[in-house]
Amino acid sequence: MHCTVKKTLNAIIDSGNDYLVALKRNQPMLYATVERLMAERPMCDCYERCERRHGRNERRIVSVWDAPTAGDADAIDPAWRGLKRLIRVERWRQVESPRQFPKSSQSYQQSYYLTSRDGQTAHELFEMIRGHWHIENRLHWVKDVQQHDDSCGIRGAEAAENLSALKSLALTIYRLHGYDSFKHATIRFANKVKELLDLIRT
Repeated sequence: MHCTVKKTLNAIIDSGNDYLVALKRNQPMLYATVERLMAERPMCDCYERCERRHGRNERRIVSVWDAPTAGDADAIDPAWRGLKRLIRVERWRQVESPRQFPKSSQSYQQSYYLTSRDGQTAHELFEMIRGHWHIENRLHWVKDVQQHDDSCGIRGAEAAENLSALKSLALTIYRLHGYDSFKHATIRFANKVKELLDLIRT
């Protein structure tokens, strides 16, 4: 496990809170262990949701397993303090094309999560994960893709932090004034400095 992840988990547990984190493929041994446990052991709960909105059909299945205990031969690295559940989220999406383009696109995604929460149903855990997606889509995705944080050429620690803070401030101001799209708001005020300053003052 990466040292920073371990420190974060320790801080969370020591503060009396719980964690719910996504498991990435950059931890191949742990990822393979979780996949094997899910294939070999019975799940303890499952939840399915189907939705249709914005021209697409989505189906999600959330499956939950109890994590092996410390005395179990398949026990996971003890660095994952307080680990109680293993979660798999499967997502099927079909995007309907306009009438003039009869083909539709389909996709399938699978994600794993680890949590120290115990006792929650698969439905409750799904709502927690969905809350994380909401934050990711409304903040981190905007900063990474539309504000180009990842490709920013600034390397100085303080300069990068200051620029990131200014971008977050701009995003907050737009959202407070009803602009859900950062891209559209940026285009709207690109050459209207006076209106933008009035927006900031209010």
